[in-house]
Amino acid sequence: MKIERFIERIEGEATLLFDKNRDGSIRFVEIFFPHIRGMEKFLERKPALDALAIAPRVCGICGHAHLVSAAKALESCYENAGIELNISAKAEAIRSLTLSLEIIQNHFKWFYLTLLPATEGFETKKDKSVLTAHHAASLCSRAIAHLAGQWPHTSYALPGGVMCDPTHVEMLQTESLLAQIDEVFKNSILQLDPKDACKIAKVETLFEKNGDFPDLLRYFRKKGWERVGQSHDRFIVLANHPIGGAGKAIKTRLAPIDILSAKEDEAIAPEGFINHAKPVRYNRRFYEAGPLARAMVAKSYLIRQMHRRYKDASLSRITARVMEIAKLLEYCKKTLDSIDLSEPSYVPPPVSLKEIESTRGQGYVEAARGSLLHGVHLYRGKITRYCITTPTQWNLANGTPEYPGVAQKAMIGLPNEKVAEMVFKSFDICSVCTTQ
Repeated sequence: MKIERFIERIEGEATLLFDKNRDGSIRFVEIFFPHIRGMEKFLERKPALDALAIAPRVCGICGHAHLVSAAKALESCYENAGIELNISAKAEAIRSLTLSLEIIQNHFKWFYLTLLPATEGFETKKDKSVLTAHHAASLCSRAIAHLAGQWPHTSYALPGGVMCDPTHVEMLQTESLLAQIDEVFKNSILQLDPKDACKIAKVETLFEKNGDFPDLLRYFRKKGWERVGQSHDRFIVLANHPIGGAGKAIKTRLAPIDILSAKEDEAIAPEGFINHAKPVRYNRRFYEAGPLARAMVAKSYLIRQMHRRYKDASLSRITARVMEIAKLLEYCKKTLDSIDLSEPSYVPPPVSLKEIESTRGQGYVEAARGSLLHGVHLYRGKITRYCITTPTQWNLANGTPEYPGVAQKAMIGLPNEKVAEMVFKSFDICSVCTTQ
């Protein structure tokens, strides 16, 4: 028996086609993204620097990740042409801060607007949850604006650094906003200062705390869902980030990565359905990207302890994403204090991209949902090919019943579509980024 289900409360749209056993459990599920954006094609034949205006508009949630990835791709074009650029520590810090704040605002929105609505009893907290999500996101957006200007869809990053020069007053205002985000975290998600939350070393301690996140953990335990949503137990991180470095992990076994081993395949869909999401694999194997992958590769003690109990279940995935908020808030405060305002924000490249006959480059960052890659080919400063590989392509790739993708495997065997939808949403899906 096959049942089609349209999934709401995600970034964009998705359709799940469930193949069910006689007892109603999930035999297999196919994932479809029916609407295409086509930004890759739109970028072709455009001047190289147009990517800095167009790429941020791929997504309204993670525009900074797309911008910085595009800027890094163009910087890589210079490097591959043998031209050295000078990026100041100040510019690197501002890029890292805006990326981190973008991830924080996404995680708040995901928790309150995507995940909680997939659980029972949400309606009693609906108004509070919506207000919490929007308040936290607003504070993050204001902090980003002090550092980089307009949000979303800003174009402050470019080869050579950033085109913003925050003043001492703006730094103090950003510091104040970070303190306010701390308070939202403390008063809603987990009733602890983020600094103290980062010190939690035992899984059971989380279950004993107060806040919306511990309430959710206890809800999972009450439902017997601690181990639902297990997948291939393989993780990948393409870029260095505030929590750790790049790498891959099979269970807890770490290894370095070769970026060239990540390959896109053609999108697949059964007859009668449309799918514009290309699956991506590493050495022909499906890997999970995102906060759980980052925590596993970084050898987070708490998350690895969670993994020992529940493997790569949704509970581990959710915990890694929530605890990443606290870690990134602490990182932002330290990084803000380290910025030397006397350094240049931007050092112009010695030549323009128009003066380079032919070159190519790749830029990759860790976005909210996982590893994001931009690849570009240039000829005399014009884009001849542009490729965007997004986190959702890693996590929601369509495979086969014999070899399912990451989210597919996590849903196989679940008792019904309601539980499957919750597991699906634990990956923090974004079809908008994916259908390029």
